[in-house]
Amino acid sequence: MHFLKASFSLILQNLTEANEKLDIQNQEMRKNLEESVQEMERMTDEYNKMKVMAQQSDIFMDQLRKEKELYKLQVRTDFYVTECNFFRFIPYYHISA
Repeated sequence: MHFLKASFSLILQNLTEANEKLDIQNQEMRKNLEESVQEMERMTDEYNKMKVMAQQSDIFMDQLRKEKELYKLQVRTDFYVTECNFFRFIPYYHISA
């Protein structure tokens, strides 16, 4: 009977130690998981900021393109008006044969 009691005591001790090791591993895994979640949240925040910056950049570039086209049209219109005004003031001489 003493042998059986000693065996159960040894088994209980081994199980207790194994349980403690598993608890420590579990705590480490939880800590690592929490750190990973925090890192993912930081990366998500960074990604969202970069996404907003890219959208703002696209809007700005679109505005610049529109302004460029507007300026091109203004230059064409100004040139046409200047050219018409120039030719308006050139005297027209009718040479009859």
